[in-house]
Amino acid sequence: MAAVCDVVSTVGGDAHGWSQTWFKGGSYALIVGTAILLVAVATGFVERNRRTRPASREREAVDRHAVVMSLMGVVCVADLILRNGHYETAGHTPVVVLVLTLAALGLTVVGGEFGGRLVYRLGVATAPAPSDSERGAGSSTRADALPSSPGVAR
Repeated sequence: MAAVCDVVSTVGGDAHGWSQTWFKGGSYALIVGTAILLVAVATGFVERNRRTRPASREREAVDRHAVVMSLMGVVCVADLILRNGHYETAGHTPVVVLVLTLAALGLTVVGGEFGGRLVYRLGVATAPAPSDSERGAGSSTRADALPSSPGVAR
């Protein structure tokens, strides 16, 4: 939503009073999205340890997803700092802010793809988390125990 608002604001430029409204709308959308992201990152790190074994294929995939989404969080925080600090009274979305917002959108798409692969290809978090006794050294992960679906690479 922030990206849509910022693009509309940039297109409007200083010539239109509504451009600042769209810029502020993008800021509010980014605040809400970043707050939700922070909660998701925290729960993701907790679930990472509950749902995957160290050095497993699933753990590596979760780690890739976490890196991308954490980087997105850093970009969003930098975006918010610029919006609410240096450009708070701007008449439209400044180019540097637009670039950060579009970078966050790109990272969201990549991170979402990685997250989708975790669930739909590897089966992470598709069954209750294993208990400590089930996670023993010789036990398989829940993803390994799931039957393969036709056309889905594991």
